[in-house]
Amino acid sequence: MTTMILLGLRHFLFLSVLLFLSVAQAQTDTPVTTEALFKAGKYKEALQTFEQIGMKSPDDFFNAGLCHFKMNQLGQALAYFEKAHSLDEANEDISFNLNLTRNTLKRVGSLPKDQSFWFGTFVPLARRVPIWILWLLFATSAVILAQIIQAKAMLTYRSPSALGCATTSLCLLVLAIAAEAAVREERAVVVAEHAVAHSGPGPQFTELFQLQAGTIVETEENREGWLKVRFSLGNVGWVVEKELLTL
Repeated sequence: MTTMILLGLRHFLFLSVLLFLSVAQAQTDTPVTTEALFKAGKYKEALQTFEQIGMKSPDDFFNAGLCHFKMNQLGQALAYFEKAHSLDEANEDISFNLNLTRNTLKRVGSLPKDQSFWFGTFVPLARRVPIWILWLLFATSAVILAQIIQAKAMLTYRSPSALGCATTSLCLLVLAIAAEAAVREERAVVVAEHAVAHSGPGPQFTELFQLQAGTIVETEENREGWLKVRFSLGNVGWVVEKELLTL
């Protein structure tokens, strides 16, 4: 009888130990979410989790930007906020943090800025214009030109009003075409701390210049993992594709 009780106690203890070990193992195997890592202040680990999972949605890029911002890596934060904004321009949180990062970099004199009028000034402005305004410009200029041609005002009367209407319509048409071209520009933003531009698609080519994180460039060609980019008054070079995020 005593032997049976002892054997029963041994089995009970053995099963209890197994149960405890299985619960402990299950707890250690439970995946830690990026949100938990972020709240714990483990921003580097959260970024590594993002890279393992893969970033696709605006929220993914936005959260990656927040991690970089918390680590005071403002250039990288700007890059990921730019990408998130390109995917969801109506998101107020993304816009707020994007502007905050821009203003912070501008205040310390580190905001990368293209010096050319077309890509540095006109393209950013044109991309903020709603698409329906571009269509309105096209329609307005087309209507004015059609009326002038139909009335033959330019040929018959050559009146100042007719010349003014023609000039206005042509200006509107040129502006609409330029804005449409600006919207269709293919752009990318630098995510590496320093991206080196080479004279050709490979590290064996001459180093031309460096681009800091957060710099927006115009992309022209993709060849074997290298992107041909243009930045600031005609500076053209080839950068490793993985060091850029297309917008």
